Amino acid sequence: MDRKAEWLVVAVIATCSAACGSSSNEPAGSSAAAVDSCNKVCDKEAEKMCPNPFMLTVEQCKQLCAAVAAASPACQAQLKAKSDCELAADNICMTPESCQGDGGTCM
Repeated sequence: MDRKAEWLVVAVIATCSAACGSSSNEPAGSSAAAVDSCNKVCDKEAEKMCPNPFMLTVEQCKQLCAAVAAASPACQAQLKAKSDCELAADNICMTPESCQGDGGTCM
């Protein structure tokens, strides 16, 4: 799946989670950490001029990241781990297979 398509899927899931309500037992700071890591991916992708098939601006990308705050704590943790993995990769423009995970609770 294309990188931007993955983030679009994440945004849709986060929006659905917001509409259905999220868990009230969310650990403090997990939402902010997930959003921050996602925002850093947006910035780094723009800095490296990664291909952008959806023509998203950095600001639009960060708006999608903000939607992650409404997702479940488990989904936030999974998305943060994926973002952190991508940030640590040699080439952020090519999602390493090791960052893909198994789909888990979010995709």
